[in-house]
Amino acid sequence: MNARQAAFRILFSVTERHEYLHLALKKYHFDEPQKQRFVTALVSAVLENYYKINYVLGRFIKPDRTDPELLTVLRIGAAQILEMNGVADHAAVNESVKLAAAIQPRARNFVNAVLRNVVRTKDDVRYPDARADFTRYLHVRYSYPLWICRYFLRQYGPDLTEKLLSYHRSHDLTGIRLVHPPQGPVPYEPGIYLDDAAYIRGAERLDRMPAFKNGEITAQSESSMMCVRAAGIRPGDRVLDLCAAPGGKTAYAAQLAFPGQVTACDLHEHRVSLIEETAARLGLSNVRTLCTDAGAPHPEWQEVFDVVLVDAPCSALGLLYRKPDLKIFKKQKDLEELAEIQRRILKSAAGCVAPGGVLIYSTCTMDDMENQENALWFARTHPEFSQSSLADLLPGRIGERGIPGWVQLLPPIDNVDGFFIARFVKHADTAGKKSAGT
Repeated sequence: MNARQAAFRILFSVTERHEYLHLALKKYHFDEPQKQRFVTALVSAVLENYYKINYVLGRFIKPDRTDPELLTVLRIGAAQILEMNGVADHAAVNESVKLAAAIQPRARNFVNAVLRNVVRTKDDVRYPDARADFTRYLHVRYSYPLWICRYFLRQYGPDLTEKLLSYHRSHDLTGIRLVHPPQGPVPYEPGIYLDDAAYIRGAERLDRMPAFKNGEITAQSESSMMCVRAAGIRPGDRVLDLCAAPGGKTAYAAQLAFPGQVTACDLHEHRVSLIEETAARLGLSNVRTLCTDAGAPHPEWQEVFDVVLVDAPCSALGLLYRKPDLKIFKKQKDLEELAEIQRRILKSAAGCVAPGGVLIYSTCTMDDMENQENALWFARTHPEFSQSSLADLLPGRIGERGIPGWVQLLPPIDNVDGFFIARFVKHADTAGKKSAGT
């Protein structure tokens, strides 16, 4: 199998079967680094420019009426012509025709004709004009679905929306946490905000690095680390991580809380296994795992934990700049459904916090419905809690923005993933105070 055939299979799985990109990529590994990099670059070029490519192809075909396999081949060809300067136009066309011939031999002439038209007219494409239709301009120019463009425009206004959609940071950088000082050479760059955060450039398989296998480093973004920092965990604290997989926050909390125990939960057994693998690799003996529904009542945990972490399932809009496959899957109706799930989990979590304890609510999204509105709902319906400033717990300007008790991280402003973090403290005397429910 050559690189373009692998790219075809990955893209078809992502766009037609809605398989997550990172999982699809793992199925196709080449021993030659150059070939592996080309596959990743080609797949990324298609997904990052997905709607722009559809717009250009739409001048010659009707994408929604084109056979999905052939449409995938055409996207691969168009991505090389429009976005990959290192590939000659004639090579992009010829290799795409070969790819089509291997899938549907009769389609060779069709693919050849469409892509030659793309080459012939690529410098004359009239893209949507920002002055005439700003939403459509954003949709094509930055390749985001129309509903996200409209949604962000309502929430953030035109200037910040364009900055959010145009934000780009090198895919070459992988966020890591320095668990212990690495014994061998690890070519990392320091974190932006946290002293134990770092970035590795060009780490195609972090899990193969000796420092990772030895538990000296682990994959974790600075935004994710800040969710744990916001809790102010102290040695001996009893911690509950209700939505814990794959275990990055659990592991960080376990280090900070030691010898206190961390109870880490997830809804699915295979994801609980990921938490256990992370804890074992990092040598953490104070992590207990459990497969359970975070939103279900847990009377056995009534007012037991000093810290409860709720990193809730969310729309992940804060990760779209580095996970372009997600923007193809997401639908606006998902946000309302997720907001209800999040409230159910928060309601369950509230009862698990001991008097004087801390509840952290976090998401990796930039949607007010899932973030500020849920935080306000929780404050209103749970009078036994107070919002608690993040100023002394998070670094610099981020901590200052968190004085009200929550902060929204935004990639173009903070240069990290778009997380939301809210901190609540349960009153030391909760007698007679009951939650108002939903």
